[in-house]
Amino acid sequence: MGTLQIQGNFQVPASEREEIIVTLPAAYGLGAGDRIMEDPGMFGHEDRTWRLKADANGAFTVTNIETVYHVTICLLPPLGAFPEQPPLPFYLIRFPQNEKEVYLVGPSPAGPAYKVLDPDSKAEIQPSQAEWILENLEYLPIDEGRGWLLKFSVSRNARTLSFEAPE
Repeated sequence: MGTLQIQGNFQVPASEREEIIVTLPAAYGLGAGDRIMEDPGMFGHEDRTWRLKADANGAFTVTNIETVYHVTICLLPPLGAFPEQPPLPFYLIRFPQNEKEVYLVGPSPAGPAYKVLDPDSKAEIQPSQAEWILENLEYLPIDEGRGWLLKFSVSRNARTLSFEAPE
C-alpha cells in the first residue's frame, strides 16, 4: 500500500481560475506481468478522477489517495520485496473549458515532465502552443517513503491568450 497526494496552485487572477480535473489511471501500480492481462480491473484497479476547484489563494489539493502497487518478492536468496517504495505516479490533467487538450504528467529521467495531447487525434501539442503551462513540477516522498506528493503550478500560456479588439 502507498499514499499519493497532489498539491497545485493557479498562478492567474481569481477571475481566470478554472476547475482542474486530475485522473490517476487504473494502470498505476501494476507490474510488467500484470499488464499482460490488459485489464487493470482484474486487479481491482480503476481510473480515479477528482474535479478540483481552487480556494481563494488559487490552491487545490487531493490528500490521502490510498493505492495498491505490485511488488516482487525474492525468496531465494532472501533479497526482500521490490520496489521498496511505490512507483512514481503519472496523471492525466484536463481543464473543462478546453476539451482539446489533455496533459500527461509523469516521471522522466530529468524529473517530472508533461506532454500535451489532443484526445481526438492522439497528436502531441507542443507545450508552447497549449492553453495552460504546468510549472515547478516536483515529486516529493511522503509518509516515510511510502508515497509521493506531486506539486505544480498552473499558469495561462501568454502565447495562446486571445484578445478582442476594442470597438
